Amino acid sequence: MDDLTLLNPCTADAQKVLERLGQFISWCRMKFKPRKSRSLTMKKGKLDDRTHYTVGGEAIPSISDAPVKSLGRWFAKELSDKNQINEIRTMVEDGLKRIDKFTLPNKLKLWCLKFGLFPRIMWPLMMYEIAMTHVERMEQRISVHIRKWLGIPPCTTNISFYGHSTKLKLPLSALTEEFKVKKAHMYSTLRDSSDQVVRGTVPDIRTGRKWNAQQEVEEMESRLRHKDMVGPTQTNRAGLGMNPTQYFFKASTKMKRKMVSDEVRHKEEERRVAKAVGLVQQGAWCRWECVEPRSLSWKDIWKMESGTLKFLLRATYDVLPSPHNLKKWAKTENENCHRCGKKGSLRHILSNCQVSLVEGLYTWRHNEILKELSNALKITIEKANQTKPLKAPAMISFVKAGTSTGANRKARQHTSRLLCLARDWQLVSDLDEQMTFPSEIATTNMRPDMVVWSKQSKSVIICELTVPWEENIETAHEYKTSKYAGLILECKERGWKVDYYPVEIGCRGYATKSLHFFLSRMGTTKRRKLALDLMEIATRSSAWIWNKYKANLPNKQLEVASCIDAAGPPPAT
Repeated sequence: MDDLTLLNPCTADAQKVLERLGQFISWCRMKFKPRKSRSLTMKKGKLDDRTHYTVGGEAIPSISDAPVKSLGRWFAKELSDKNQINEIRTMVEDGLKRIDKFTLPNKLKLWCLKFGLFPRIMWPLMMYEIAMTHVERMEQRISVHIRKWLGIPPCTTNISFYGHSTKLKLPLSALTEEFKVKKAHMYSTLRDSSDQVVRGTVPDIRTGRKWNAQQEVEEMESRLRHKDMVGPTQTNRAGLGMNPTQYFFKASTKMKRKMVSDEVRHKEEERRVAKAVGLVQQGAWCRWECVEPRSLSWKDIWKMESGTLKFLLRATYDVLPSPHNLKKWAKTENENCHRCGKKGSLRHILSNCQVSLVEGLYTWRHNEILKELSNALKITIEKANQTKPLKAPAMISFVKAGTSTGANRKARQHTSRLLCLARDWQLVSDLDEQMTFPSEIATTNMRPDMVVWSKQSKSVIICELTVPWEENIETAHEYKTSKYAGLILECKERGWKVDYYPVEIGCRGYATKSLHFFLSRMGTTKRRKLALDLMEIATRSSAWIWNKYKANLPNKQLEVASCIDAAGPPPAT
């Protein structure tokens, strides 16, 4: 009897039963410890503290005098979790205040929240019967501190740091999502237990009226069975059967529980995306068709400067104190740009201001990115010129079923990379000096950003870099494609093989598929690191342009913008 002893005091021989039980335990050569047991007496539905029990002359403590803890859950005389809910909320508040008082960088405070406070409160949330309303209130308090530590205003939606399918992914998770996953996993674990007694007496997991664990598990299993009937669907450019598919009806019990938990997360993410689509300004990232998601790991956050991370978050969701936003937040009356007189939105400041264009701010940002890309390609070309060239395959080499494809590795390498057919590649870029297009290829006044050519294979690679507003990437791609159509045609008429690649990197630091495709075709090593470096340069350059613009604001707008940077605008209504 290590946990709890429940007896009916109405029976006359309740004390005798305890004495005989103690004798039986002694006969089994076990030591009965009354002080480690607990007694609970109920009379007419009310707790009775006057009745006591003894074994061997030693009294058994009442649960009113000494509450007992089992599996991290306290059992007290109230037999209710109301007090425990208040203790959990106090634990969350105290934990947030302690983390906030630490003399640590804000990025490290986020890490303490993720790996310090969250694991401490998740087990009590799973063990006690807590309504979803209380968990949502705790998440609201956590979200307030996350916004503070990230340096984003209170009006920023929590989708910006909890979302998993947004364009900017942070390594944070919502408390309500983790709560639902844990409760659903606990219910499926008890229901599918190998113990027949546990499986036949599954308790009712109470989580309030907003959400029910049993209904959620049944719904997720229904969705998984529907996916089994539909079969694997194609979501990217990979061929059919390239991605392994785990069927629900074939999975083991343990795997089924994991699939149900993952499906709960997918449903929560669908709810976030549906909400983000309805946000005109902060949900604009939903309309970035060609932009690749940018996922920040903890390692990336450590390396990134605090000011750059703050600008990236604010610029992504357009919550910087631009003149247009200041008027929208009822802070000023004038929304026009003080430099050109047009509407002073963030889009105008970072990519459309004619005064900034004439001063060369956008050109400077473009050249900073082009310089890093050009240096990386020079290293790639030097390595390619030092290796033995490959011969182009005369025909397609088919592979029999069951045989290895190692013999065709070089042929596949040839078809995927452009620098394998020659070893006299040259590169010229439009950076410091005014570039002239190689005369042996074509005669033109056009100046692409980079030209790589080989006289041996008579091949030329043209790259044109653009740093537009993310929502204008498709328009910029089409414009650059049509702009150089005449030059490409002239090169082909002279017998040159032309590969043209318009590459776009968003002014806020988001790369497109065209960048990854171009680096892959050029055979650049460490492509992911190079892409991250290019995006980081774009973010830092745009942050510098924004700071320069803000510093030249009129006195009233500058004062308001500085106050908002420190405290943030009021929450959105």
